Amino acid sequence: MGDRPQDPRSVANYVLSIRRHFNFETTNLELQKIVYFAHGKYLASYNQKLVEGYFEAWEHGPVHPMLYREYKDYGADPISHRAKSVDMITGDSRFVPNPTDSTVRTHIVETVLQLRGLTASQLREKSHAPGGPWHSVWQSAKVNLASQVIIPDNVIRERYNRHILPLGETNTKDVGLEDHPPNFNRGR
Repeated sequence: MGDRPQDPRSVANYVLSIRRHFNFETTNLELQKIVYFAHGKYLASYNQKLVEGYFEAWEHGPVHPMLYREYKDYGADPISHRAKSVDMITGDSRFVPNPTDSTVRTHIVETVLQLRGLTASQLREKSHAPGGPWHSVWQSAKVNLASQVIIPDNVIRERYNRHILPLGETNTKDVGLEDHPPNFNRGR
């Protein structure tokens, strides 16, 4: 199991690679929700954060601000590039590498496969589950204008099971991703 949270761009790149492998295009909204559900499930399963940073309660559901900034220019169009980082010393740009921890990688693959049949609007609806993490923070913010819009990890962990269509277990062997999911780290 990963000892520290992952760069959200690393998780996003891996999600995009897996979905591309299965011929799914991915929009910013879909990517946000899939990374959010992977993070929530990881918190609920391991009591540890999957990604660094935090999710915020926005009108269309949970959003990781770093991922939003990375992909906002796509709007509702499919994302066609992987996230890059810039070396602050050299100024060189490189693709953010996929996670290397096998537990983290397997967890992400399972989450992607569990959600593969849901459309962007279905993922949004799922993230809005009454009593779920986003819903509780969003409702509080509507009542109390000073309320934070950050969805605390303890709220995600405690309320994760309230999401519609709970995420069950998926056997990665059923889809040809045996013990070690492939490294989808192609430079697309």
